[in-house]
Amino acid sequence: MNQLCIGIPSWLPDDEEARILRIDRLNRLINQIKELFDLPIIFIAQNWKDYKPTYSNCQIISKDRLGILKARKLLFKTFLDSDYTHIMLFDDDAIIEGTKELCSEYVDNITNYNKVFAFVSGGSSCKYTPYCDSQLNLCCISKEL
Repeated sequence: MNQLCIGIPSWLPDDEEARILRIDRLNRLINQIKELFDLPIIFIAQNWKDYKPTYSNCQIISKDRLGILKARKLLFKTFLDSDYTHIMLFDDDAIIEGTKELCSEYVDNITNYNKVFAFVSGGSSCKYTPYCDSQLNLCCISKEL
C-alpha cells in the first residue's frame, strides 16, 4: 500500500484556446509528478470531457463543475475514504522545481517521521525551490490532522 498520494482539483474551461493552455499546464504537472515522485494521483476532474491524462496511476472523479471549494471538499472526502495516510496537494497548473533526490527527501520526511502537516515554502533560503517566491509550493496533510 502506498502511504502517500497526490490530490489535484482540476477544471478545464470550455473556451478552446484557454482549454488548450490549461491542458498543456496539466500535462506538464503530470509529467513532473511522474518523473519526480511516481505517486498515485486523485483528480477531481471538472469539465474534462474528452481529456484523458497519459499517467495510468490515477483515480479520476469526473464532475461537470463544482467550484474550487466543493472540489477540494470532494478531494478530501475521497482521501479520507482511501487507504492512503497522507495527501500531497497541487493546483492543476502548478510547476514543480527541484530534483528527484530532493523530492524523495521530502517524501521520506513525511512518511518516515509521520508528519501530520508539511509544506515547502519558497524564497532564496529554501533548498527545495530556491528560485520560487511562492508562499506555499508543496503541502502535505495526514489523515491524523
